[in-house]
Amino acid sequence: MSKDTEVMREEIMESKVLWYPDSKKNTQMDRFRTQVNRDFGLNLANYNDLYQWSVENYLEFWAEVWSYSGMLSSKIYEEVVDVSKRVSDVPEWFKGSRLNYAENLLKHTDQDKVALYAVAEAREEITKVTFGELRRDVALFAAAMRKMGVRTGDRVVGE
Repeated sequence: MSKDTEVMREEIMESKVLWYPDSKKNTQMDRFRTQVNRDFGLNLANYNDLYQWSVENYLEFWAEVWSYSGMLSSKIYEEVVDVSKRVSDVPEWFKGSRLNYAENLLKHTDQDKVALYAVAEAREEITKVTFGELRRDVALFAAAMRKMGVRTGDRVVGE
């Protein structure tokens, strides 16, 4: 291992933890596990149980993720995934669905709720961006792109 790699590894291992959940029983994961138990008549007691169920029942798991997340779509999926295809064939997931990713990411109504935390490399400070701020910024970018002629179906990339 090179000295640079060693130093970087030490820095990563010494990194400050950015967030801890308030309670292990008040997390989205635990609420999702509770919904899975209710919807499928199961008694998954913890994360490991949920993980094992998700691996053994991945179609039901991903359908439940869609439901639990409150996914907004103009057209619901026909099937979660084509099980006749291998992963290496890159099967289409949620075939037939039509949705807007931005709409789903910005659907939360609490303007003051933190939408994301941003940390720049080699900096200690954590920037919090609320859903209200994110919506405002997205609206500004969308208006600018429309003004430049970007239309539905166009692909936009950045660096």
